[in-house]
Amino acid sequence: MGKNGFRLSTLDVVLMGLGAAMYAVFAAVTYFIPIAGMSLRPAIAIVTFFGAAFGPHVGFVAGAIGNLLCDFTWGEFWWEWDVGVGIIGLISGLWWLKNKGNYEKGIDYAMAAILSVIGSFVGCFFAGFVDVAMGVPFEVAIYAWAFPGAASDAIFGLILTPALLKAYQAFKLR
Repeated sequence: MGKNGFRLSTLDVVLMGLGAAMYAVFAAVTYFIPIAGMSLRPAIAIVTFFGAAFGPHVGFVAGAIGNLLCDFTWGEFWWEWDVGVGIIGLISGLWWLKNKGNYEKGIDYAMAAILSVIGSFVGCFFAGFVDVAMGVPFEVAIYAWAFPGAASDAIFGLILTPALLKAYQAFKLR
């Protein structure tokens, strides 16, 4: 264990890679479905699930690398959105710091859902404000990209994250 009590395990690295690959594949499949100035991203629930189930560090890397891989699939590179999706996974994993991935009570599932919503808005608005700082008009970066993306991601995270956690907990108990 490191000086600060945190050690990255081989399992963490494997889960980061698995989460990134799963997100990239599923996000690429829905990339062409438009929602305002963004694409519909139900795959964001993979990022929020990996954060909630395996920790904020896994969620961040799965989201950031997964979005980067998806960018490359379509011949693009939007680093601020890669970091933004990583932030979604990181914030979704904050409850893991308290419960270490043991979702036993209703409050655990509620917190996972709430943090996925908060993460969606923080991550998307981070990317939107970086876009504004890089010269994209505010109306485009915030109203056309960040807000629709955050709202869509929040809805998918709110619904799918607790469902995926519940299924994973049932599988884990077998």
